[in-house]
Amino acid sequence: GGERTAPKPPHWDYLNVYERERLNRVTTAMAKLRKSDAFRLGSFNSDLAGKAKKIWISHPTMDITIAANMDVYDSDFAPGFSSSGVWYDYFTGEEVNISNPAGQKFHFGPGEYRLFTNQPLPRPFFTLNITVLEDSTQQPLPNVDITLTPWGERLTSESGNASFTVLPQQLNMSLAKQGYLPIDTT
Repeated sequence: GGERTAPKPPHWDYLNVYERERLNRVTTAMAKLRKSDAFRLGSFNSDLAGKAKKIWISHPTMDITIAANMDVYDSDFAPGFSSSGVWYDYFTGEEVNISNPAGQKFHFGPGEYRLFTNQPLPRPFFTLNITVLEDSTQQPLPNVDITLTPWGERLTSESGNASFTVLPQQLNMSLAKQGYLPIDTT
């Protein structure tokens, strides 16, 4: 009921902040991947010493390499792969050709993590970057209210930018700023 300890609904307006929205998408994507045979039935190994954390999952249907830089500084390190050949970055869809499975290094920013699979999987989400420029001067327009249905709302930064994480589907976008005509697109 209406008691103070009753479960509260989530604050969906939190998803109007790109970083929170992206974290929500990553969490959802990981939950989906956990249903795979590799996660459910595979063998797990890890190297969690130091600031470069690594987890390896091996299964006949798919091998997975997870690597994270838990430092506040950039780091170049080798995540370690079970085999050479083409691997796939789960979150970007990028193909990576691994020629040195044990020693091939990657650059990781502070707190950056990557998940690689040796099987292609659909990208769980896409990052959509929008830049709004004033038509006649081509100068960035800050504080433009962008509504991207069904993905939320953002105000553009001082450099006229706003980012969303989206799934592949048709989107409706509207832009509004005081003193300018509104724009609606599909």
